[in-house]
Parts: sequence; structure tokens; C-alpha cells
Amino acid sequence: MYKELKKQIADKNVIHEIRLGIENRIRFKIDNQLGLKGMSFQEVKIEMTTKHVDRFAKVFADIEELDKQREELLKEESIIDDMLNKVDRKISELNDIELKVFRGMYLWGKTQQEIAEAEDYSLARIKQISIDINNKLKN
Repeated sequence: MYKELKKQIADKNVIHEIRLGIENRIRFKIDNQLGLKGMSFQEVKIEMTTKHVDRFAKVFADIEELDKQREELLKEESIIDDMLNKVDRKISELNDIELKVFRGMYLWGKTQQEIAEAEDYSLARIKQISIDINNKLKN
């Protein structure tokens, strides 16, 4: 589970950075190539008139493609956020010892033996708690 959470968070960070880069490219094209400084993409769509179509067509098409990519990244980011929020809600349902074991294993990377020693439980009990945690988080 830890590896999956870590991968989802890493993916979210990459997606977020790519989306910000695309938004910056859109802003650059609007400001510098279209000369419409300070306008949003939606405002540029409204501003497009037939007399500007030839002049702006290529840049506008590029911006539309970037905006589609940005929208897809936003959707993917949202999916990851939803998954992380679900895990967070499920974690909040853990009792105290389950939370200690979860943190020890998934946040601090401790072994079950190390957790057992630190919490003064048997290794068998920590293994059972770990199984209980995994069952709770799967459902």
C-alpha cells in the first residue's frame, strides 16, 4: 500500500507541474503571440471575430490543443485527489494502535518487528493489526 500511495502522490506532483507548464504556455501565447495581454483563454474565445480568424488561427489552434491537454491533466489530478481523500478518510477510522502501526509501516518505513518492540506488542499481534488495517483500507 505504501508504494501505491507514494506512486500516486508522485504522479500527482508530476501532473500538477505539467499542467502548470501548459497553463504558462497558454498565457505566453495569449500575451505574446496574440497580443491580448491579461486575457484568459475563455475571453480570447469570445474575442475571436471573423476579421481576426486568419491572423490568430494557428496560435488559437495551438492554445486549444494545450487547453485540451490541461483539461485532461486536471481530470487525472482530480482522480488522484479523490483516491487520496478516500484513503485519508479510511485512515481516520483506524483505532489508536492501528494508526500507530500504519504510521510506523507506511510513513516511517519501520518493520513489523520494530513496531512490535516500540509498542510493546508481540510480532504476531502487529501482523494481525497489519492485516486488519489492510482489510479496512481495501473496503
